[in-house]
Amino acid sequence: AVEAADGGQITVGNGGAIRSARSGLYVRTGAGGVVSSFSSTGAALLSVQAGGNGVTMEGTSNGNAGTVQLANAAITANDSGVRLHNNATSSTLLYRQSAGSITSTQGSAMAFTGGIGTATVDLIDTAVSTTLPAPGGADPDGLAMGYAVVSTSAANNRLHMNGGSITGPIAIETGASLWLDTAGTVWNAAGNPASANTNSMTGMSGTPTIQMPDIRDRIDLEGNTPSLGAGCGTASVTLVVPTNQPAPPASPHMVMQCKNAAAAPTVVLQGGSVVLGGFVYTLQTSAADGRVAYNLVRGAEVPPQPPGAGGVTSVPTLSQWGVMLLSALSALLGLGALQSRRRG
Repeated sequence: AVEAADGGQITVGNGGAIRSARSGLYVRTGAGGVVSSFSSTGAALLSVQAGGNGVTMEGTSNGNAGTVQLANAAITANDSGVRLHNNATSSTLLYRQSAGSITSTQGSAMAFTGGIGTATVDLIDTAVSTTLPAPGGADPDGLAMGYAVVSTSAANNRLHMNGGSITGPIAIETGASLWLDTAGTVWNAAGNPASANTNSMTGMSGTPTIQMPDIRDRIDLEGNTPSLGAGCGTASVTLVVPTNQPAPPASPHMVMQCKNAAAAPTVVLQGGSVVLGGFVYTLQTSAADGRVAYNLVRGAEVPPQPPGAGGVTSVPTLSQWGVMLLSALSALLGLGALQSRRRG
């Protein structure tokens, strides 16, 4: 629908709407040491709806840059919400969005592809999500479907998020790279509720909150790209485990691991413990063989709660009310008889 290539620069003000049966926005680096860019300004919402990719950024020439800067946008795409494909060694791609959402209905919300040049995404108060219930398969472009964020690129790709949310799995293919840096971002790692899923990335930094509605899922931090950070990073993670889940099949039960213990995130379990399947579980961190494991460990069994426990006041039954009424009537009748005898 809209293309900025070979140094083309497009600016849109006061929101608006972009509709396309294929790609909504297309920005490509070109020859001549120039920057190709698309930007929107103002507080009004820019709506992008696409049958293919919502935003496609492509790096094709060395030494050039492609940028997209959106003030407030709602991007909805059948395939990738935002795809960053960089095949030029010294080309750089930058995608920045200040507010709004990025949603994929049949693919992945954000995809890093190509594999030579770097791509960076900066999001502020932006919701990233996929509506597919499970990862797996490929969209019409051959990209993995069902991920909130996916990378098939070995370049030094980064996703920076300040606030906002991620809903859906995050994954990198073998040899690919992705570094997650967040400040107060909530990531719901839910995948296919019917099976175990593995989330993976190079490493993470910042202060993410990770929600795990299915403890059969796992997060693997590869820690294999020194240029992005030492080991798996130094994030301070808050792990949220909902209680409406069965007990893990074994204890200890791994929920996350760092494969390069040169640096590993600090993880705390929200509330300090969680009850699963009638048992109390705490989170324990252990390092061995150059790795760090984050495990749920089973503790005491939670005893059955007696009726009225937990500060709940029991409600009188019908028979109890009847006894109370009869006692009150008896007292009134006795008082009436006593007064009659005194008058007599």
